[in-house]
Amino acid sequence: SEMGQGMAVANTHIPYRDSKLTRLLQDSLGGNSKTVMVACVSPADSNVEESMNTLRYASRTRNIKNAAVRNVVTNNMSPAEAAALKRENQLLKLKVMQLEMTIGQGGMTSGAGPAVG
Repeated sequence: SEMGQGMAVANTHIPYRDSKLTRLLQDSLGGNSKTVMVACVSPADSNVEESMNTLRYASRTRNIKNAAVRNVVTNNMSPAEAAALKRENQLLKLKVMQLEMTIGQGGMTSGAGPAVG
């Protein structure tokens, strides 16, 4: 695997297909974030090969260098838009609460569903 050979991510392609774990972590390993890698190994003789593979993987990921940049969102929202979003948020929270109560009472008994809204 070429992953993490000490080069900056901006100029290097990371072959995510080499590992299912790397594929799952691709946004964290090569994206705009800071990531902590925790490697769990076992001292048991029966797990030596798996522990060594884990340590090799952690070592390669340690060499990946990201330049995380803070995502800044400007607030160009009018007070009316903000109030509308707050109302929508309150209505959605009410719907969630009503649905949770319906589920807590044994679920829906008809195909029509609860009268919400």
